[in-house]
Amino acid sequence: MVNFLLDDALPKLLILLIIKYMKNFILIIFFGLCSLEPSLSADPEIRVKYNFEKDLQHIMSSDMSSRGLNLASCDNLRQSIFNYLNTVRRIIPKQQYSIEISPRLKAKIKSLPQNLQVGIKSVISEASSGADLLPRHSRRIKNNDYSDPLLNDWGIFHLHLGDTIESDGFIKRSGELLYVFIHKDHLYFLDVLKHEWADRSLVEVIHKNWPNAISRHRLIGIDLVEDVAPTDANVSLFRKAGLSYLYKTADGTVYGPLGGGYAASGDSIDAVRRSHMTLGWLNWVEESVNKNKNNLANIIYEATGKKLDSLNLKLVNKNGKFYVLETQSGAMYLVNSD
Repeated sequence: MVNFLLDDALPKLLILLIIKYMKNFILIIFFGLCSLEPSLSADPEIRVKYNFEKDLQHIMSSDMSSRGLNLASCDNLRQSIFNYLNTVRRIIPKQQYSIEISPRLKAKIKSLPQNLQVGIKSVISEASSGADLLPRHSRRIKNNDYSDPLLNDWGIFHLHLGDTIESDGFIKRSGELLYVFIHKDHLYFLDVLKHEWADRSLVEVIHKNWPNAISRHRLIGIDLVEDVAPTDANVSLFRKAGLSYLYKTADGTVYGPLGGGYAASGDSIDAVRRSHMTLGWLNWVEESVNKNKNNLANIIYEATGKKLDSLNLKLVNKNGKFYVLETQSGAMYLVNSD
């Protein structure tokens, strides 16, 4: 549900006309006056003006800027979408989390240096209150096309445990890192280790303590599959080759890549898949507005009394949802982005 803040100058009454197109994928929301005139058929030659590619580029760039990051210039929209999605997926979403700490980490916290203990407490406070954890990420988050091997393979994030924010907005680096896994609104603290990107014990911690969090990746009925990456060194070799593999735990449970795995290019499969889907979705939006332009013009007339011979459309984002805005009338079309 999207909340609209209405300016005092707007009409006192809000009229919502909801019309479903394309198997209920588009909701059409209009602001208008209470008293409506009878419907008038739209001009069959009505024109539609838009540049959704440019609008999406602006939306992505603005979102990156709001995070204190930049979206690198690209030769084509496909690469720009990939860079955006590849960067965003490497950032722990800003929300309130329920924190769970593995028995393994609980047993070692008191033996850690005092600064790391303080860092862990700070992360708990920040994550549980909904603070932004971006400053604790690696500075490589600035590189839009960086492929994070730990995240792509196992879906595991790593956070720095310093206590000082430096001039670039990132926390002072710490030698040891806090390794965490996200499932819904839960943030699981796995362990504190040095830069151990291929430490198989991290997956074992998730499997042993929170198997439900990774159950969708579990492969049933193939427990006899060979463990092709039985050592940390093997894991590193597969990652360097950009290859995904089946992970077999100590008790014989088999999982697919918890982080989605690698595409042939070595990039995140998840980011590549979502970029393809986004391009397809953008094409679908264009086709939808062209197909339904006469009906949309009719509805605008009924809601506002304005008979338009052209629709000037703009793709906008409000509170995480995408809309197509008709700029002459103020009509907004809520578009499903799934």
